[in-house]
Amino acid sequence: MGGIASGALMALTPRIKLALSNLAILVIPPIITGMFVEGKLPIASMLLIYSSYLVLLGIRTHKEYVRSFKIEAQLDAQKSELEQLNKIDALTHIYNRGHFNNYYEQQWHNAVRNNLELSLILIDVDYFKRINDNYGHLYGDACLVHLASIINEAVQRKTDMAARFGGEEFAVLLGSTGLNDALKIAERIRINIEQHPFVHEEKPLQLTVSLGVAAMYPKAGLNPNCLIEAADSALYQAKSSGRNCICVN
Repeated sequence: MGGIASGALMALTPRIKLALSNLAILVIPPIITGMFVEGKLPIASMLLIYSSYLVLLGIRTHKEYVRSFKIEAQLDAQKSELEQLNKIDALTHIYNRGHFNNYYEQQWHNAVRNNLELSLILIDVDYFKRINDNYGHLYGDACLVHLASIINEAVQRKTDMAARFGGEEFAVLLGSTGLNDALKIAERIRINIEQHPFVHEEKPLQLTVSLGVAAMYPKAGLNPNCLIEAADSALYQAKSSGRNCICVN
């Protein structure tokens, strides 16, 4: 009976109330019986002592189990937080270039498998060097944070992504999206930025951006960078065309 009780207690340790209830059901009847049967009192006493030891052992084991479970949960949460931080740009708090590259590759292969169209918008802040020279780099950083917030708001679907592409450039990746829809999103971004000046110490600064848009159906054997190169070429055209405009390639 002692062996059965200890085995059941260890097996049910994670659910300590059930374990102790099971232990009581197993040992209380023989203990009570032993107290009233002639010559069995020593065995009943020994079983009582052993059962008390099992109760203490079960409670302690349960506490250690709960503690270990909490530590493991905390480690998992910290790991998830670190993984998330590794994806986020420290300044703008949107996705960084490293995560964009990984996600872009995933979306490219997904589009190849399912014959889906993929669109990319590259965005460059107009005359950003002039802003840094006139107001300082901290002011320029604050402008980037402001722009990143506006750009990120334009991304409505979970499958789409806005990221800081590098320096004062941003990228918006749109899965299962054709050129016409991508142009609508690009124009919405351009207008929102134009209509929402950056305000510092109650002094507004008008900001504008140039945008390059490209779309294609990715194919097996095609270099994934060709979409980025097409959008980059369109962005160069927009900057050469007077800025604060959208060009397509």
